[in-house]
Amino acid sequence: MIRLLALLFTAIGSAYGSAAFANTPNLLPIESFFKPPATTDVNLSPEGDYYTASRRIDGKLFLIITNLKDPTASEIGIPIKDGMIQWVRWANNDRLLIATYNGWGAYRHRNTIYFGPKYRTIAINRDGSNIITLFDGASRRIQKSLNLSRITDLLPDDPDHVLMPVTHGSVKNLWKVNIQTGDAVRIEKGRSYTMGWITDITGKAVLRIDSNRRKNLYRIFSRNPETGRWRKIRTIKQDDFGEFWPQAASETPGVVYVIARPEKAERAGVYLYDLASNTIGDPIATSKRVDIEKVLTAVGSNAYLGAVYVEDRLVYKFADDKINRHMQGINRFFNYEANVVVAGMDTDQNQLLLYVTGPTIEGSYYLYNVKNTHIALVADERPGLVGKLNPMETVHWQGRDGTNLSGYLTYPALALQRKNLPMIVMPHGGPELRDSYEFNLYGQFLASRGYLVFQPNFRGSGGFGNEFAKMGHGQWGRSMQDDITDGVKHLVNSGMVDANRICIFGASYGGYAALAGASFTPDLYQCAVSISGVTDLLEMLKHIRKEDGRKSQTYQIWKQRMGDPGADRDDIIRYSPARQAHRINIPVLLFHGSQDSIVPMQQSEFMHQALLASGKDSQFIKLENAGHSNWSILDEARSMHKIELFFARHLKGLAGPPPDQDLIKSWQTDEDEPAEKRETDNQH
Repeated sequence: MIRLLALLFTAIGSAYGSAAFANTPNLLPIESFFKPPATTDVNLSPEGDYYTASRRIDGKLFLIITNLKDPTASEIGIPIKDGMIQWVRWANNDRLLIATYNGWGAYRHRNTIYFGPKYRTIAINRDGSNIITLFDGASRRIQKSLNLSRITDLLPDDPDHVLMPVTHGSVKNLWKVNIQTGDAVRIEKGRSYTMGWITDITGKAVLRIDSNRRKNLYRIFSRNPETGRWRKIRTIKQDDFGEFWPQAASETPGVVYVIARPEKAERAGVYLYDLASNTIGDPIATSKRVDIEKVLTAVGSNAYLGAVYVEDRLVYKFADDKINRHMQGINRFFNYEANVVVAGMDTDQNQLLLYVTGPTIEGSYYLYNVKNTHIALVADERPGLVGKLNPMETVHWQGRDGTNLSGYLTYPALALQRKNLPMIVMPHGGPELRDSYEFNLYGQFLASRGYLVFQPNFRGSGGFGNEFAKMGHGQWGRSMQDDITDGVKHLVNSGMVDANRICIFGASYGGYAALAGASFTPDLYQCAVSISGVTDLLEMLKHIRKEDGRKSQTYQIWKQRMGDPGADRDDIIRYSPARQAHRINIPVLLFHGSQDSIVPMQQSEFMHQALLASGKDSQFIKLENAGHSNWSILDEARSMHKIELFFARHLKGLAGPPPDQDLIKSWQTDEDEPAEKRETDNQH
């Protein structure tokens, strides 16, 4: 309890004292936030006898295997020579699978060359013996695949094999791979842009999921019970996974668990879906407040275990009330201030591996013994942040039309009083995503620099039900932006925020919102930062139409979201920041990856040129070979360092500005590491 009490006192202490900032000669260095975690990939073996952890020791990476049954046994340390670990999984109680990062590669598809990180998978006994690389003897075309690390099914009843999807040329197929020899046999043939499969308890593929080229529209196929051929059953857009999304095969043949929002249902719940009749049954689990997000099933039997959703914090609703009582006790242990993820459990459900994160918990692994209700810390991901993070609270306000809205405030521990604070407004991407009560890497970093960070869940955000999401359709720059503006004014009127020290910062849709704030409420903010943001709605719609076709469902969806270029052309122009650059009177900082396939880099170029043509203060930073979100850690850190300099210059929220210097030469070995490992920490 010592550590928890220390965190609690830190949070309480930050609420009192003088209005000035504390003396800050020892700000947390940026590498405390952005260097690779010290420990990751903690995994519990199926029988609960062992756990793994990837640890950096003297600059080298090792996979550590710990024996839980014999405390006197020495830990086994396996050096990982092929590169950084992407993930670790137990194939069975004796053999491990390790996906490693192997630099960058390229492949050609339809006369276009794509760049990306290369991943390979090795299998190894838990004592470090019998190391083999999966697909090692496969064809040259398979060897060229960038990703040989995805797992579809661990096949618990077949300990020598797993199922893996692999891109072969332009087509993704499903392979049965021998984890003792590395040999593979194709068992299912996909198509271009096949994303993957869902398999039943026997390992047979019962669902196939394909995407469009832009990966924002998904087509779901099941087998025709009479012909055995694949037939399309649903088309789902990226932001509408709550409408219908398969989760796992059930214990009943021909029936799968889905997250769905049937007709007349306001919120998504867990349902059984019959593949033969193409029908949805009665709800298994629902929430009165939010959408269900995930289904839990038992390894081996596929029996239903429970559901997961987010209110403010993460909620697990198990079918077994005994486990629910244990989860209640665990949440009480963490003072109801953390998100407790069940990252693993043994087959008997006697031991739980927990990943605990929250505003003041950077990410820590615990083991919980159900029989004796004992919890033990395994490791902290970022030891340098333990006890040094900033408290978060939920904030509520009403939109100008009376809509009830909520968001989150991360308070700077440097501020000795919650009064007249400089603030960074940080709207999320999507836009049909949401923020929640959790550790946010960018939010915590900015709070450590002395800023109040405001993350609003404006109308159009996901997770709050169908009606709330639809309220954002056709409202880019309008009521969606008004909700953010009304939240800012609410905080200013409360006395908490200095009206003359507010900037807005976001990525993707959040980048649009940042520029919309600068364009349409020019006197509200002192500066704006956009990462990969949409800036010209008309040009964005033209791009989508060119990519997917005028009659495509994708284009129709985005017309619904942004407006119809024919009927709504004037409004689309009116609410495009790049076409309203003359209204902006504050400095703007733009970032964009050169390989962004979601929002073209030209969107930021349009904005930059429009600002310069209007005589405005604009800086544009192009990130070579970076995508929409898969940035290298070094790119993320360098970008964030430029952002902190930008905010310090225009908000003057710190006791002293950070040094303007290139980042940490010792990071050079990590320069090519993809940021996928912490995709949930950012909002690109």
